[in-house]
Amino acid sequence: MRRGWWGAGVVALFLLLSSSPCAADDHRGYGPWRLGMSKADVAGIEQYGPYEDVKVTGGLETFNGIFEERRTNISFVFGPTGLSKIQIWAYEGQDLETALEAWYRVLAYLVRIHGAIESRDLPLTADVSRSDFAATVRRALDDKPKTGTTRLQMAPAMRPPDVSVFSSLFRHPQYGYYVFLYYQEP
Repeated sequence: MRRGWWGAGVVALFLLLSSSPCAADDHRGYGPWRLGMSKADVAGIEQYGPYEDVKVTGGLETFNGIFEERRTNISFVFGPTGLSKIQIWAYEGQDLETALEAWYRVLAYLVRIHGAIESRDLPLTADVSRSDFAATVRRALDDKPKTGTTRLQMAPAMRPPDVSVFSSLFRHPQYGYYVFLYYQEP
């Protein structure tokens, strides 16, 4: 009897895990948005609207997107085949500590959704602590010139098919820090 229960438990656990949101995720997008959608389809996802036109890119943006349970700006760029880039604004501002916290949230999200992370700019492990991550990023920034824009990046080690997923932290001498997460056509 006990053996049968264990076998049924394994099957139930397998079914639960294989039907979890992460297991079934379509990695060609973020949230309800998928690469290839039309501009009308993106704007039709009303729960995150209103959407505004972005004159520079010809795209859309909403200030009511959600990333890791926080309201954030999400931008959408379109190409000949529809939505070609989703840009999630995890942070924009002058404070390095807040930028580091935001980039650590992006790291945790990428690890949770995509597994191991890699970076040409930083030595990273999936289990890096918040404080070690912040110290590593600070050292990398200190090694870069203070003039001009500095960019550090990280991405999933195992790339999802048909999509480029990566994150950037930018330091701009005048405007401060930006942390972005991108889903875009490869």
